[in-house]
Amino acid sequence: TIALGQGDLDRTVRISGSDELTQLANYFNNMAAELKEVTLRLREKTRSLERQNALLERHITERKRAEDQVHRQSAVLQGIHKVFKKSLASTTDEEIANQCLSVAEQLSGSKLGFVGELNRKGRLDNIALTYADWETCSMPQSQAERLIRNMELSGLLGRVLKEEQALIVNDPSSLPDSVGTPDDYPPLTSFLGIPLTHGGKTIGMIGLANKEAAYDLDDQEAVKAVANAFVEALLRKRAERSLRRERDFAESLIETAQAIVLVLDTRGRILRFNSYMEELSGYRLDEVQGKDWFTTFLPESDWNSIRKLFAQAVSGIQTRGNVNPIIAKDGRRYEIEWYDKTLRQTDGTVVGVLSIGQDITERSMLQSQLTQAQKLESIGQLAAGIAHEINTPTQFIGDNIRFLKDAFTDLCASLAKYAQLHEVIRSEALKPELVAEVDAVVAEADVEYLMEEISNAIDQSLDGVDRVATIVRSMKEFSHPDGEGKEPADLNTAIESTITVARNEWKYVAEMVTDFDPSLPLVPCLLGDFNQVILNMIINAAHAIRDAVGDNTGKKGTITLTTRGDDGWAEIRISDTGTGIPEEIRAKIFDPFFTTKEVGKGTGQGLAIAHTVMVKKHGGRIDVESEVDRGTTLIIRLPLSGS
Repeated sequence: TIALGQGDLDRTVRISGSDELTQLANYFNNMAAELKEVTLRLREKTRSLERQNALLERHITERKRAEDQVHRQSAVLQGIHKVFKKSLASTTDEEIANQCLSVAEQLSGSKLGFVGELNRKGRLDNIALTYADWETCSMPQSQAERLIRNMELSGLLGRVLKEEQALIVNDPSSLPDSVGTPDDYPPLTSFLGIPLTHGGKTIGMIGLANKEAAYDLDDQEAVKAVANAFVEALLRKRAERSLRRERDFAESLIETAQAIVLVLDTRGRILRFNSYMEELSGYRLDEVQGKDWFTTFLPESDWNSIRKLFAQAVSGIQTRGNVNPIIAKDGRRYEIEWYDKTLRQTDGTVVGVLSIGQDITERSMLQSQLTQAQKLESIGQLAAGIAHEINTPTQFIGDNIRFLKDAFTDLCASLAKYAQLHEVIRSEALKPELVAEVDAVVAEADVEYLMEEISNAIDQSLDGVDRVATIVRSMKEFSHPDGEGKEPADLNTAIESTITVARNEWKYVAEMVTDFDPSLPLVPCLLGDFNQVILNMIINAAHAIRDAVGDNTGKKGTITLTTRGDDGWAEIRISDTGTGIPEEIRAKIFDPFFTTKEVGKGTGQGLAIAHTVMVKKHGGRIDVESEVDRGTTLIIRLPLSGS
């Protein structure tokens, strides 16, 4: 019984016999065995309950940890949300940084903190600085903010920035590289540093300090998440401000530009234009926005040609220097020089066309006046030569007429004698003296000579009249006044007329060779301007040859003019065997006022005007081929379509 009481359930009572004592011993042994079995079951149940209890405690612990983690993550997400929300409403970096620092301090339980950014010198500037108990310190916060500017990278801050890794120090004074704080500055009892990174590069850091408990990895990860959000929010805000500044700058340029800035969609509808266009045209943007540009602002005669140019711009072919008029609200007409650029989205999709237009109405008038003045100047310079060209046939016409007058007098005298002789013969009173008188008059008049020379004189006079008429007709055609637009013209005839007008400039130094394409169609052009350009080039060719062969040497060069049709273009070549153009100045020959001639012999405007006329007014081009001491060829190409 004592053994059973002490827990020894394996002890049994052995008594032999059949009396009551033996039965009691057996009962006792059975009871001990049952008690042992019950005890074993109770022990197993207890162990099972202990295991279940341990599992439950672990589950509760893990659940509590998970709840804490969820709560912490929720707090982090809420903090990140606050940072992004502040960035949307903020106007400065400091506002975003202060919000970030406030969130970081709340998540980590810190009392002191700052956000710093590396400057161009590689030193640290603070953007935000907080401390809950500044009033307990003798150093004002404003002074502390000045201290944390342009800081060298040393101590704990230097480790974070140089090693580009987070740093937890719960006993800063124990570290050999720990840097003390300035006098009267709050002492550091613990420190957490998180680098701010972008694109794999450290750009600053968040520093936190003086948590009541020790900093741990949870604090590090929470602040790191906020740091990443802060960097993204800060850089995005800076990008927005930069884009806003660029947009505002672009808008100011557009609105203050003394030129038309026009945006059309791919169908030619007006999306926007600037205030300069509003002032020039008299239309407000809201009056015409969405309307067709061509039918709203262009003369009907230009619709088709300008739509073709617009289609080229939409297809990606930039058009430059095209000139066409626009019609203002009050009916006034302005000449505009356009420069177009295709507008594309980032994926390359064409969304419209940007056109910059310069009002050249006054310039065109001045250009027209300059062209007319040069034409008059050319006519003035050619006047002596033209007078000489007219004087020569006029002189021999006069000589022939005087000859005819004298011959007519002699013939009249001869005819009078013949009439007298005829009357005498009729009266049959012919005397030898009369016959002798008639013979003398006829001999003196030399009738046979007169009969031959009178015919020649008449032919020469008619030829002279034709030459004068040709010169006058050429002058008239050369001086053809241009209308408002291009008109189809026979370039071969125009060039022939110009050659005739300029004959006295070239006939002493050059032979003129022409090779015109008889199948060349009529070409839309401003004929007066075209004639002026050809005249300038013929005169330039003659001067180049004169420089090559010298004056009064009797030597002559050759000027060759050819015309050809070439795949939608009319090509005119003016070649000479003159001195040629040195390579170093070929790019300048079309510049205004550039000339190699002596003072008083050239203004430098001839080829400049030629380039303006052929390229800008006619949509053509001028090329030059030249070889020093061999000669020069100027090649003009004009579109047969006129645009």
